[in-house]
Amino acid sequence: MSTDCLHNRHNWYTQPAFCRFLDKTLKVPYVGTLAADDLVVLKQGPQRLEAFETHLQQEHQQAIKDGVQPTFRKLSITYKGEKETYYSYCKTHHIHHFGKHRLVINHRKADLSDSATYFICNKLQWQAGGITRIRRHRWPVEVYHEEGKADGLDQYQVRDFEAISRHIALVAVT
Repeated sequence: MSTDCLHNRHNWYTQPAFCRFLDKTLKVPYVGTLAADDLVVLKQGPQRLEAFETHLQQEHQQAIKDGVQPTFRKLSITYKGEKETYYSYCKTHHIHHFGKHRLVINHRKADLSDSATYFICNKLQWQAGGITRIRRHRWPVEVYHEEGKADGLDQYQVRDFEAISRHIALVAVT
């Protein structure tokens, strides 16, 4: 695995080498999260996602003024029985280190004044609602993992399932 494919400064974000393994070797779909400083490759060259998203916001505001289809579209998903609303951009782009992927940029506020979240998917026909729903269900797992590591979950040195289960239970209780 080459280190230029890893985002060590953002080690909990989606890793290109792992995604290539999922896509090319295991041939399974995945949804991942990108950081604002990851790059989308446009005709004019690579651009940070946050800069690209700012441009999309400007397009969105102009489309609303012109009375045409806005760049970010309202969508709703259900999570744990509750309806959640997002304003989403979804198109296929070349993402630096990842290749051609479905890119979803989401906001929670209609005026797009909140921080954006950036998701990618290797299934180019999938739409924003499905990608967002999958990612939304995954997020609590990652939060638990990060909190568990802070509490010693990553310190176990046992190998059998029962011992690992006991260690996890003890860390969760702590």
